[in-house]
Amino acid sequence: MNELIDFSHTLIFAMRDALTPLISWEAINSFCNSTFTTSLVGALAGAFAGAVAAQNVADKSKRRDELIKEIRNTNTAIALTFSIFNLMFAIKKQCVAALKINYDEEKDRYLNYHAKLNNGQHQNLEPYALKFDLRGMSVTSPPTKVLQDIVFTALSSIGRPVNLVAALEEAVGNLNISITKRNELIALFRTEQFPEGADFEHMYLGVPYRDGHINQEYGDIVAAIASYTDDAIFFSRLLCQDLREHGLKISSNFERLTKDRSPRITEVDFKLDRYDELLPAEEQYATWFTAFKPVQEPKPSRWWKRKIQ
Repeated sequence: MNELIDFSHTLIFAMRDALTPLISWEAINSFCNSTFTTSLVGALAGAFAGAVAAQNVADKSKRRDELIKEIRNTNTAIALTFSIFNLMFAIKKQCVAALKINYDEEKDRYLNYHAKLNNGQHQNLEPYALKFDLRGMSVTSPPTKVLQDIVFTALSSIGRPVNLVAALEEAVGNLNISITKRNELIALFRTEQFPEGADFEHMYLGVPYRDGHINQEYGDIVAAIASYTDDAIFFSRLLCQDLREHGLKISSNFERLTKDRSPRITEVDFKLDRYDELLPAEEQYATWFTAFKPVQEPKPSRWWKRKIQ
């Protein structure tokens, strides 16, 4: 057994002595400076550089296509939003504004008339004749779902635009519910099936009748229609502006990447005189201007400061 161990040691030492000249510094230096080695290293370096360059070109081309697509989607979203704005504005101009103003004026006229009667001011008072508006309204069908799909899934925008789309869809939905409810109340009015002691004036104007009972449902619905219409107008207008700002940012990214001129971003002009009178006051929506802070994109760090993950 000892003889076998001695033989193994002898063999190991012999192999070490035989290989030592092959792995000497001179041998390594000679191998590294050989034509074969320098050719191989040069070929590998060239192949790596070519692969990196090709990948960069592919990445740039892909990013360019993505930016072009987002610019197109942004323009589509602006067009849809502006169409919703125009629809809501037309509804207010043609129907809702007059409905709300006339209703409020008629209720004030009724209350003033009866206040004079209660104060004994009967002289020169003409009999009161109620002025009412029982014209039905059609529910709206703006493309809010399509708009939501684009903003939520096809754009990289975050923050206020996303919230505006959700608020706009909710406003339109509530407006349609209110319109439907008003149409139902109008149908009930025409049947004249009122509670005991109440007549059309009481139910239409929401004023007290027998024993102080009161039903203000119709007046509340009129107020809701006016409020939701204003909401939809405001949200769609602000969303148009936010989408344009987003589009301009994407356009800037495109020009910085490609050094080419970016496709045009749709611009909407809300400064026309026909809009001014009926646009809801921005003061009613102050939180939409203060609750959302612009997202600051982080500045890229210098290459020598980047940590290897």
